[in-house]
Order: sequence, then structure tokens, then C-alpha cells
Amino acid sequence: MKLTKHLALATVLTSVCGLAQAESGWYMGASSSFADFEEKGVADLELSTIQVQTGMRFNKHFAVEARLGTGLSDDSASQVEDGINLKIDLETDYIASAFVKGIIPAGPVELYGLLGYTHAELDAKVTAVGEGISISETFSDSDISYGVGLAFQPTAASSIFVEYMNFYDDDDIEISGYTLGFNFSF
Repeated sequence: MKLTKHLALATVLTSVCGLAQAESGWYMGASSSFADFEEKGVADLELSTIQVQTGMRFNKHFAVEARLGTGLSDDSASQVEDGINLKIDLETDYIASAFVKGIIPAGPVELYGLLGYTHAELDAKVTAVGEGISISETFSDSDISYGVGLAFQPTAASSIFVEYMNFYDDDDIEISGYTLGFNFSF
């Protein structure tokens, strides 16, 4: 249901923004990511974020892009460790990324790859259920990120995209998932 609402919103906004004619290589837009947080020894958690992005397309094959986002929803999981029931809560404070973007155009459809750097700050809270013990920690780190995507351009000044991204993969933690969004040129 969430995906359907996001698609409908992206379609409406892209149609409205598509009324403007693209005059330069600058573009901006919004997107929503649905990512899995996987840590060795911890139950998998799901994170969703909303982001804004801006970029400069230098030619039909190359662009640079920056993104800034915050959490839409947090997730919780329960697990038993050494006979103690633990509740784990995780939320995204913010995520910031910078990418280079290689593009293969094919008419109104484009296939692209992203390579860049992402910094994320997450808040984690672990509670020992029934023990009255709670520990909160902020996870803040950066890593190389990469992904592939597919964009559809219903007008010369707008596009709708879907992509798979590996935002963070370091030590025992991996954050990866799908992003759905729209851009418009101005």
C-alpha cells in the first residue's frame, strides 16, 4: 500500500513539474528509500527514509548528485540472548550522500549506475525486557556506496526512478535497499 501511494505521488508531482521546459543540466527531486539493516548477531531491521536530491547533468552520460534524508519510520525487533529478552529499536536521524552517476540513455528510459560516499547517523536503543535496563547508542559512520537504477522520462524535464542501493557495508553491518523517487530539470 505504501509503495502504491509513493508511486501515485511521484506520478502527480512529475506531471506537474514536467510542464516546465528543461533549460540546463540542473535537476532536483525527492525520493523514499526502503532499506534493510543487517548486523551480525542482531535481528534484521527495516528502515525507511525520505530524501531530497539535487544534481548536475553534464552530458547525456554523466552527472553528479547529492542527497540528504531523514527517517520516515523506525523499526523494532526482539531476540533472546543469554536467556535475556531484548527489544531493539532503530531509527534514522539522517543520511547524506554524494554520487557520480554514469548513464546509458535509451529514449525515454535510462539505465544508470551510482558510485559515491554515504554518511548515516542512526539511533539504537536496546532494552532488557523485565530487567529494567536500557542502553541507547548513536551509530554514526561513513562508507562507499553504490547502486543501479532505472529512470523513465515522461517529459523532457521530469523523470521517475527506481534503484537498488548498497548504502553501507562495513565490518558486520550492511544497509541496502530500494529507492523510489522523481526528479525535475530546471
